[in-house]
Amino acid sequence: MLLGGDGARSGVPRYLGQVARALEDEAEIVVVAEEDRGGFGFVREMGLRHRVVDGLASSLRPGRLSRGASRLGEVLAEEAPTVVWANARVTLPMARLCLSQATWLRRGPRPALIATYHGVPFGAGRSLGLSALQWGVEWLSLRMAPEEWQVFLTEEDRARLQPLAGGRHRGRVISNGSDLGGFVPRDGGRDGGRDSTGLRIVMLTRDAPQKNLDAAARLMGALPGTETLSLYGTGTDDPGLKRRFAAVLGEQGLARVHFGGPVANVRQVLAEGDMLLVTSRYEGQSLAMLEAMEFGLPIVSTRVGGATDLARAHPMMALVDLADAEGVREAAGRVMALGQAWKADSAGASRRIHAAWARDFSHESFRREVRALWEAVLAEGRNRPKG
Repeated sequence: MLLGGDGARSGVPRYLGQVARALEDEAEIVVVAEEDRGGFGFVREMGLRHRVVDGLASSLRPGRLSRGASRLGEVLAEEAPTVVWANARVTLPMARLCLSQATWLRRGPRPALIATYHGVPFGAGRSLGLSALQWGVEWLSLRMAPEEWQVFLTEEDRARLQPLAGGRHRGRVISNGSDLGGFVPRDGGRDGGRDSTGLRIVMLTRDAPQKNLDAAARLMGALPGTETLSLYGTGTDDPGLKRRFAAVLGEQGLARVHFGGPVANVRQVLAEGDMLLVTSRYEGQSLAMLEAMEFGLPIVSTRVGGATDLARAHPMMALVDLADAEGVREAAGRVMALGQAWKADSAGASRRIHAAWARDFSHESFRREVRALWEAVLAEGRNRPKG
């Protein structure tokens, strides 16, 4: 049982799709999440079952969360899975609660629980109150729950999160991988023979406080007038976002920004871009960055989770600080320098970036690690006592 949260396009549904593809010949898979809003197309494509449970998306409404936890317990009882693989901020503590308290577990073997942390759920980038709440929920649920297998995307995440459990749970670091396919090196001379007057910057994101899109507007205001920005993802075509950009850039500057909204064809977006921009306040390990790396693109990102590790492997990646006006000006200079280096040899640069991706972040690497974890979990389960 793969547990997700919101049904919109985001990193968690893409991650679940990759796990499902890694294990499709090893297990019968059921996906439990909210109603599909574009993120769970892989369920239909692979012929899997999708059990819809309202209340699994992040929310501050106690009643909704309580109903979601209750319904999740019912679905667990109906499905009686061998392994529960929980993801997303809300489903982790819910799954722990259900597996530690449900009376139906006494009738048979307790399902193994795998918990993937898509970043640290508290700390930098969040309000003090919300961060404290997330820390408390995590600390309490970890101590109440049966032993679990924990998956961290980076060593940094493991160092911050594993001590919360007091050494009760086993942890592994399994880096994300991307699996878009279809990479073609840029060809035809400078910038593939296309117009090279300005950088085509793209963002695969959504309009949410975490993603800090207002910083992208400020950065665009500091760049020359030939650079363009295209935003894709949930809420990026919302009129309110356009008004916020207009307040920074004015109508003339706004003409350089494309508000694309949700997009299914990520390959086409990356194939037509020159650079990926990430302005987030926090991340786990951004799949958008890995997908851009797979397609051979340079990346400019804030110093979010996973970015430092990626920058060590990526031949053309810049880490920036967008917290104040001076940082924005410095970031604009980094964008231009990186863009000029890219355009000077986009064919060779794209090959070098893609080769670095293939070495460290391919889906095949991810698949090997996931299957190794799966085998370890099953081996332990053969001797697992009844609940």
